[in-house]
Formats: sequence, structure tokens, C-alpha cells
Amino acid sequence: MLVGLLISNGPGVDLGSGCQGRGFGGRATDQEGWGVWLKAAGAKTVDPGRGLQLDTSLAAFEMAINGAGVALGRKSLSGTVESSGRLVAPFDLEVPIDEAFHLIAPIAPGGHPDAEIFVEWITSVADKGR
Repeated sequence: MLVGLLISNGPGVDLGSGCQGRGFGGRATDQEGWGVWLKAAGAKTVDPGRGLQLDTSLAAFEMAINGAGVALGRKSLSGTVESSGRLVAPFDLEVPIDEAFHLIAPIAPGGHPDAEIFVEWITSVADKGR
């Protein structure tokens, strides 16, 4: 799920007026994510490519916390800052995303022991999420 986040004590956002000059924060690859989210919100006058693009969602959250704009992030990553009250979702809109991550690791044992521990851990976490 993609969710837009804004500093909890900051000014409101009006998508109809192009966000009143507020910048968008997000991952550099999330310009597409902004396009998807803005389309679902019915915002036709906002350019998702305008504004600062950051390389991680966490950096975008920090910029939004500091009042630099609106952050777009995955609900799974934004839950902590949202539940702490540092950021709020100014719109009641969550957009499902069709995205997958792949783990590539050697089949044969003999790799770095920390890597093997990580592979065991991440696959057990992924299995619980199914």
C-alpha cells in the first residue's frame, strides 16, 4: 500500500491547487509511485516529477518530518512514524501496489555464515507473511 504522509503539525495540503507549492519527497524511483497515487486521488494538476526526489523512503519521511514537503511511502515502512504522531496521512487514501522483491542466494552451502543466517531469517519472515 502506498500512503501519503505529512508532518502532523504542518499546514494542510490541497491537491486541487497543486499542493500549494509544497514539494514531493520520495524515492528517486518513486516518481511512478507518485503518479499512481495522484491518479487514484484524482489530482490532475499535480506534476509527480516536480520537486525533490530522494533515494530512500526513510529520507523522505525525515524531510517531511522537518516540514520540507509530503512523503509517499509504503504502509509497511511508514507505520512507525505514523503511529508515533510525527507524520500523519492527510488523505484517507491507500493505494495497493503490484511489486515484488527477489532474494538471490547460492543453493550450495559454504557462503559467508552471516549471509546464510540472513537468508534463513528473511525466508522465515516472508513465509509468515503469506
